[in-house]
Amino acid sequence: MTAVNASGGALDFGAVIDSTFKTVERNLASFIIVSGLLYGVPSFLMQLLVGLGANGGASSLTSLGGLIGLVVMFTGTAAQVGLIQGAGADLDGGERTAAEMIRGGLRLVLPALGLVICLFVGVGVGLVLLVVPGVVLAIMWSMSLPVLALEGSKVFAAFPRSAALTKGARWQIFLLMLVLMVGGFIASALLGLLISLPLGLFGLGALGMGLGSAFISCALQIVGAAGSAVVYHQLKATKEGPSQAAIASVFD
Repeated sequence: MTAVNASGGALDFGAVIDSTFKTVERNLASFIIVSGLLYGVPSFLMQLLVGLGANGGASSLTSLGGLIGLVVMFTGTAAQVGLIQGAGADLDGGERTAAEMIRGGLRLVLPALGLVICLFVGVGVGLVLLVVPGVVLAIMWSMSLPVLALEGSKVFAAFPRSAALTKGARWQIFLLMLVLMVGGFIASALLGLLISLPLGLFGLGALGMGLGSAFISCALQIVGAAGSAVVYHQLKATKEGPSQAAIASVFD
């Protein structure tokens, strides 16, 4: 489905959201494996150790949780890249296994980390100087990670490429990001409470908080990765036409 208006090239919210959740549905098992192994499990351990350290006054556990947080940054970025690649393959009519997504994410994790750091620094400076430039940069560069993951672009080449893709649809992207983030957070938070509250009743509050937080993190990551791949796919198709893989899939 082409999530654009034929007249102006603006993103069609309904089509993008529909395609995002259909992509997640088609790849749910593999997405859960990738996000769960690379992001959910380390996040759970980090939250559990920090919670136990805070409740019991054990600074060593809190410090260990902080160290695991560094691992989460590494593996979580790999998971994000792998999920975007998996969603991109699906949108082109193909398929990637969980193992292929994990390998792809780990292969690009270092440039992806460099890109994310540059993005946060640039947007952060823009927000400190004036709020509007920071927001504009965040929207302009919102497709930089999909560009790196799906095109194999170099880190600094991904930013102007993202700016070119988002031109003409930046406020639509901003509103879409808000809708997906708020909607995804509310839905995942409610489900996270259903996981954490029962355990809290049995005196397992730290375990419940760790599981609930990890669940929310994974759910948001999966929806965010699929959504960014869908938006990239539609922006690219609007400006450059369908990819060769997408055209070939019609004849499969």
